[in-house]
Amino acid sequence: MRITWILIVLTLFLFLSGCSSTSSDSGKAAEPQLTLLYFDAPWCAPCQGVKSTLPEVLQSQPETFQLKQVDVDRQPDLAKTHAVDTIPALVLIDESGERGRLVGQTSVARLDDFFQQAMVQH
Repeated sequence: MRITWILIVLTLFLFLSGCSSTSSDSGKAAEPQLTLLYFDAPWCAPCQGVKSTLPEVLQSQPETFQLKQVDVDRQPDLAKTHAVDTIPALVLIDESGERGRLVGQTSVARLDDFFQQAMVQH
């Protein structure tokens, strides 16, 4: 069961990283790509608040994140794979798995803290 879950997450990461890959001519090994899965729904009022503040916070981060918005009504399997049962939810992943999670309505300061803690672990 656990191996199946790991394979699903790994497959998802490989799919997402292939959607918008970037190349670097700097000659050094590329840092692992961080993907931010943003789980929401059109009917969710708190989700709209997070959605409006997220671009501002992402632009202020030194690390580049690939953002993938996930409508839980249209992609319930992806929400289930990441154990998302409350929205809005932000799940930060890299090739090794989940790096962090933030659930519920949030502020810019809390989002900044979330990303800073993720970078410490990076």
